[in-house]
Amino acid sequence: MKTIIHTGLHKTATTYLQEIVFPRVQGYTYLTRPYTQHNFAFNKLHYADMSLYSHAETVEELKQINSERLLISDESFSGKPIGFGYINRSLIAERLAQVFPEAEIILFIRGQQNIILSQYNMWVKGYIAGDRAVNDFAWYPKKNYTYQESLSNTPAGLDTLFWNTNKYYLNLDCYKYYELISLYKNLFRKVHVFLYEDFKNDPNKVIEKIGTILEQKIMIAEEDLETKVNISLGQDSLIKKIHENKVQVITNNKWLKKILLFYLNSRDKRFSDPKDYIRDITKNVYENNNRQLIETYPEIGIQNYPDAYNI
Repeated sequence: MKTIIHTGLHKTATTYLQEIVFPRVQGYTYLTRPYTQHNFAFNKLHYADMSLYSHAETVEELKQINSERLLISDESFSGKPIGFGYINRSLIAERLAQVFPEAEIILFIRGQQNIILSQYNMWVKGYIAGDRAVNDFAWYPKKNYTYQESLSNTPAGLDTLFWNTNKYYLNLDCYKYYELISLYKNLFRKVHVFLYEDFKNDPNKVIEKIGTILEQKIMIAEEDLETKVNISLGQDSLIKKIHENKVQVITNNKWLKKILLFYLNSRDKRFSDPKDYIRDITKNVYENNNRQLIETYPEIGIQNYPDAYNI
């Protein structure tokens, strides 16, 4: 069986690939959402712990599909970022390697600042309806809680948690790409890493490379190359959406909603600018990790985008 697995990441043109590119691939059985999330075997592969996950169940499910060539795409194969902090991604990768030992991986990455901003935007405008400013979304531990502090009964606040799962947060360590790519390369024989920036600059060239992996030319109409999905909200629209999300939690009365929205929208709107805030808090987080990625895997090419990868 020849198997190609596209594992994401989230916010790296995944929806475009799933809706525009992959359906045009010939000679493969294409598996993607909602099947890869809602089918019990695949859902357990993503989220069940070892006591509940069944390798045999997944293998049996694939027997029902009975295909010699599989193209599978689900960005959550790389783990769940918001709230989970990708804590399930190595578990998923190991399970995929057991089920598909000869599979090839397609992975897209994106400059850390931009991918975090895009995640924040989607968190606000998507079904979760996030209602917090960016400085209460991007999480990084402020200090460690030491043994000496425990001996002296020093109170432990949330700011001492490295992984904070109390609310929807996004831990900045999720986007240390050296560890992510090394994980896949240790588990799979072929790992094809693409840059979102390359796709944005020249989608035809990236689609052509994907076609080479799939051993065919993928034909995309000119109008489809111009198609945009999951367009981000601007700063003003983002603030208004946050206010709408706050009000939605408070009441369903349409008149009270209008009053509350008028009040919130007329107040001081000096939210932290997401771009400035993310740039400031990430400037010392990824530089060394990205340089390690360049030294070990220069063929990926993040050195071509020094601003996006803070190098």
